[in-house]
Amino acid sequence: MNAPAHYVRESVVWHPDVPGRIMPDVAFDCIMAGGDPNGDVTLLLMGFGESEASGAYGVDELAKRGSWGVATTLPFGALSPEPADLERIAKEGPQFLAQYFGAGRKVKVVTNSLGTLGALGVVEAPDDFSSVRMMDPFPLVAEHIGRLPLVGSTALTRRIAVGVRLGILTPLQLARYAFDGDVKRVGSTAWHEVKGYGGDRNKRLDHGFHPETGRRAADSAVALMATHGLVAACADGDLLVRSHKVRKALHDAADRKGVDRSVVDERLITVRGPHAPLCSREGLKQFTALLDHQLPAVAEAL
Repeated sequence: MNAPAHYVRESVVWHPDVPGRIMPDVAFDCIMAGGDPNGDVTLLLMGFGESEASGAYGVDELAKRGSWGVATTLPFGALSPEPADLERIAKEGPQFLAQYFGAGRKVKVVTNSLGTLGALGVVEAPDDFSSVRMMDPFPLVAEHIGRLPLVGSTALTRRIAVGVRLGILTPLQLARYAFDGDVKRVGSTAWHEVKGYGGDRNKRLDHGFHPETGRRAADSAVALMATHGLVAACADGDLLVRSHKVRKALHDAADRKGVDRSVVDERLITVRGPHAPLCSREGLKQFTALLDHQLPAVAEAL
């Protein structure tokens, strides 16, 4: 595919303010629509390793729907590997971006794969955001991934399960893109970023894959169905984010919050294809299907 020509790349720096600590700056590499962010503003939190091309396709599709878009990833390697700092990236990072680009206006949010952790920030600062949509929401399966019969899951089995599904099975599904530089770059970027974590690698990964992280993400998603018209899309061929596991996680969250499961069922839609980056044909089709999906209950929020 030919990447859209009209977009701007810019690094936006966040200065975390933590009492009693000197914090490093956090840079968000952003892909933005051209011009000033007038009217609707949408923050696209992309999946791990997503490339400049993915961001360009994302903001281009948003522009076609009348929304000025900014696409970025959550830089989980920017602060320490301690849970509090990893949480800070997931929560305060999207809040900073919404305030920076929204400039006093509420911002729409679309998340993809690991970017779904940004929903934790939306729940804590609901007035900064107007609506939420999720594509292939990986954190929602963290409760179930790597689980063995009679044993449950451990940090090791979760790492192995993700490695096999994302590192082997998904590339096999996307083998037709073997010579597509944009798609290949997503995998190489993710690999280099994980390698860059060094000795802290497992500590960072285990937090993102932890069942408690998954439960909190699912609780946040169900809460946002009521407050921000959340709709989530799962791909029918996704071997990493399996739709029946997402549905179970959301049903369990609905039970914990006393919400009727039918609410989950009407806000969880199925799209075609594997776990695919936005710069692939399948990924872009999934993204546009999610953007264009309409439900009477959420039409006003969108």
